[in-house]
Amino acid sequence: MGVDVILHDAAGREFEKIGDPQNRIARMIPKLNDPRFHYLNRVDPYGDAWFNRWQAADILKEWDILATDSYDLESCELHGKVRSLLVRVSKSNNLYLRFSGD
Repeated sequence: MGVDVILHDAAGREFEKIGDPQNRIARMIPKLNDPRFHYLNRVDPYGDAWFNRWQAADILKEWDILATDSYDLESCELHGKVRSLLVRVSKSNNLYLRFSGD
């Protein structure tokens, strides 16, 4: 059960997709009851969560909290890729980021 991260425009077209076939991103998502998070802990591993630029700035802060956790090299690379998409969304009013569970 992976969580893919997909960059979309306002029309719903996909521009970039980060796949999660080994469930690495899914394991990064914090538990619902983790008080440090307001957005990321709402990502459903079985559904979709869409975020706009106003949310992306806050999610970026939350995503950076996850960087302090211990990950293997591949997970660190995925973390960086997702972070770069969050930065792009936070700077554009026509881009959206979707976390898409299985």
